[in-house]
Amino acid sequence: MLYPENQIFLWLSMNKLIAVILLLFFISGSFVTALNSVSASELVEDSWNIKESMREPRSGLGVVAVDGKIYAIGGDNFGTNERYDPKTDTWTTLAPMPTPQSNFAIATYQGKIYCISSTLYDPDPQPFGVGEAGTKPMPVSSSAYIIGINEVYDTVTNSWGTKTPPPISSNNIKAHVVGEKIFILGITEMGSTMSKLALVMYDPVTDVWTEKPSIPTDIATSMYDFVLAVVDDKLFVIGSFYGKTSNGFTTLASKVIVYDTKFDVWKEVNSAPMGMVYDAATGVTTGFFAPQKIYFFEETRTDVYDPVTNTWSTAEPMSTPRRMFGVAVVDDLLYAIGGYTLNFPDYSSTIFINEVSSANEQYVPVGYGSVLPLGPSPSSNGNSPFVSSESLWVFLTGSVVGIIVLIVCVVVGLFFISKLRKNKRHTTK
Repeated sequence: MLYPENQIFLWLSMNKLIAVILLLFFISGSFVTALNSVSASELVEDSWNIKESMREPRSGLGVVAVDGKIYAIGGDNFGTNERYDPKTDTWTTLAPMPTPQSNFAIATYQGKIYCISSTLYDPDPQPFGVGEAGTKPMPVSSSAYIIGINEVYDTVTNSWGTKTPPPISSNNIKAHVVGEKIFILGITEMGSTMSKLALVMYDPVTDVWTEKPSIPTDIATSMYDFVLAVVDDKLFVIGSFYGKTSNGFTTLASKVIVYDTKFDVWKEVNSAPMGMVYDAATGVTTGFFAPQKIYFFEETRTDVYDPVTNTWSTAEPMSTPRRMFGVAVVDDLLYAIGGYTLNFPDYSSTIFINEVSSANEQYVPVGYGSVLPLGPSPSSNGNSPFVSSESLWVFLTGSVVGIIVLIVCVVVGLFFISKLRKNKRHTTK
């Protein structure tokens, strides 16, 4: 039998064992946290940080993330191609675009960046912009024309190629990848007040375009712009659209309209707080390091849409108000790059001067660092948010270290329990 003093000793020993296991467990957790943090301690949620500017100031450029790096391509009819490394805060100049472009759609698939269609400006304009062979005149301005282009940049070989251009012509198009396809949405059939938004799908493997159902609601021509974002298998379109009241009158309001790529249908899901969408941009967090939300940036405002609760909120606006800029997301941090600012030297008139910007500002989203990344990283296709392979590797390394330490805890605990049992048998003899 166990004497009282031995029972007390055993009880204290078991409690020490539990304390040791808990201590080692928390140490393992600290390893995981330390290895998986993306400098979280240095980042303040809902705030902006100034980063290294582009080498070439540009507006109307295409911005996209590939494998943890950000590419800023074209803009202002320049073929400039620059790559930004968020880890080192440095820029590298790469092979320029074959056809300098501005205001084109950009998306990435399997390490390649697709720059699709554009509005080009003729330095020697003819009536309705008679351009090169294969170009289509745009009956809106005598100084511009639409040209169908699908140029592809290979991020591995630093080279360009040409693919089949889209079957639509538009002076305002957006692109995103869903699954294995690239979806292009563009304003067509432009009227004096209302315009149509056409949707086409591109297969980068077969180089084939397919027409999809157009958005059923007319967009306001005077508002000119819309933004496009992707969450899961759905395209979220935010813009100023027309509708009908119960009395049959035409109304205009900012709306969120969603296209479900699986079921091939459009659906209006919510209104939007902005009165007018003009030269705005969006970025989507993945839910890996920050809650998954759509961030809408427009000059002096930042609006946040939660696709799960279907609600809007506001956040800190850009430090440098700009138009025609690009947004990319790496490790759930958003980067607003380029654009132009409006300066009014004479406040008594409407005279203003456009100043092209090279600004590169990093936005830390709401709730950054509050999410425990337990699942796999999201896909990096298209302009969708990206979790870099480096950060994923750090996370996996931290997880492995945590598991190893936890196994050590269990082994040490079993060894300690075995020793206690031997002591118990020895004492009872």
